[in-house]
Amino acid sequence: MQVTSPSLVPTLHQKMQSSQVSPSSNSGIMQLLPSFRIAPTHRHGQGAFATKPISIGELIHVEAPLVIQDDMRSAQSILSSLCVQPTTLTQAYLNLHNAFGDGMEPLLGIFNSNCIPLAPVEPVPTVPDSILEHGVFLQLARFNNSCNPNTSLTWDERRSRITVHAIQPISAGAEITISYGQPMFAVKSDRRDYLQRTMGFLCTCSCCSLTGEASSVSDARRTELWRLFKAVPFLGHDGSAGLRAATQALQTLQTEGLHLYQDSFAFEAYQFCMLLCNATQAEQRATATSIPGGHQTLAGRTPTIVHARQWLERAYQWKVIASGCESDGATFFAQMLAQLPL
Repeated sequence: MQVTSPSLVPTLHQKMQSSQVSPSSNSGIMQLLPSFRIAPTHRHGQGAFATKPISIGELIHVEAPLVIQDDMRSAQSILSSLCVQPTTLTQAYLNLHNAFGDGMEPLLGIFNSNCIPLAPVEPVPTVPDSILEHGVFLQLARFNNSCNPNTSLTWDERRSRITVHAIQPISAGAEITISYGQPMFAVKSDRRDYLQRTMGFLCTCSCCSLTGEASSVSDARRTELWRLFKAVPFLGHDGSAGLRAATQALQTLQTEGLHLYQDSFAFEAYQFCMLLCNATQAEQRATATSIPGGHQTLAGRTPTIVHARQWLERAYQWKVIASGCESDGATFFAQMLAQLPL
């Protein structure tokens, strides 16, 4: 496992952010970075395409939402939000695609067809225990969905904006894709059902377009990720099993070509390493008091603090790639690294 030192990642990130963005006047939209353009696609309306090679971790787009609504939204609540916007932006909203047609009031249909969740989304279907907010972003609405997206979205609540970072290299001319919030560890049929029900379209991304054995193998990997994701929280008493589960999840993500959630599983691996380290230290102390020199025979049996630090560095590295070095998640991991013994 190769790990980038946290001290080097911000420097790399700053280099990748040489292109700047600034807010346009009287709007909730940010000026486009020169790394993509909006153009027609062959299969589904418009999309975002890279105008140059984009490096992993590169900041592609920053945008503030035009409209924010919660799960109790209605056409009237959306209209109230639009009334405070300039006419040009209201018209831009009305020009967005409505996948629900006559089956839903236009204002609500447009919102549901284009909204993005403003909170981290669980990779497995869950019953939310709170009302979730979604936002419509005029430019981001032109980005198409993928169940193997090449970018990561991060909502910055303090700055009231969303960022788009590349989580894999993107070649010039390639389409830039995002996730619309579907449960990523669900099988194809369940992901498609979710998107059809909530956003009114049938997903035809590269993953959902797989057929035959390739589709079955992908579904099997997603099911395995689901199982591991649900199992990890119950392995807090068993560091060895937890570490194996987290490592297996990371390997399965790589095999599936899914670049999201790597920071989460790496952080789980760090916590299980620390659990094993603490147990070993307690055993060493007990052995040292009963058998002189006995603690020396335990060396190498379990992960050390060095291994734990490597996992935490990996979590930090991936959080910087997916969200930027100034994100809350990256800051949290950096603070933990600073407190971890060398």
